[in-house]
Amino acid sequence: MKTLKQYFAVTALAFGLFLSSCKKDLDRKSANDLTSEQVTAFKDLKVDNSFNWKNDRSVALHVTPLNVPAEISNTLKVYSSDQTFLYFNARLSMNQEFNSQIIIPHHVKEVLITYGTIKKTVPVIGNQINFDFLTAE
Repeated sequence: MKTLKQYFAVTALAFGLFLSSCKKDLDRKSANDLTSEQVTAFKDLKVDNSFNWKNDRSVALHVTPLNVPAEISNTLKVYSSDQTFLYFNARLSMNQEFNSQIIIPHHVKEVLITYGTIKKTVPVIGNQINFDFLTAE
């Protein structure tokens, strides 16, 4: 029992020393802080010329045709996966190949594509979206 009390006392002491040694050094400047100017407005912000301000990207949309005996045409729509944003729509024939560039946000990893009653979640691989009309049954 005595060793258990000593163990808890040593653990509490070590924990207390650990917590008391953590504090912010507000007086010391960071090594990355090259200027002592205070930024008070957006116009005062200095950004490297190579910085890319865009938060979207252009991706290639490729639609593989499906050979059907009759002309079938409908509207192809590309949405965010939760269908809150429409990125692209166009009237397409099912038996013609289609390629286009569309703009989507950088963070998007998959899109929802609809064509009539067909709904497919398609991954964005690199800067490419590949869609075909085949559905799993």
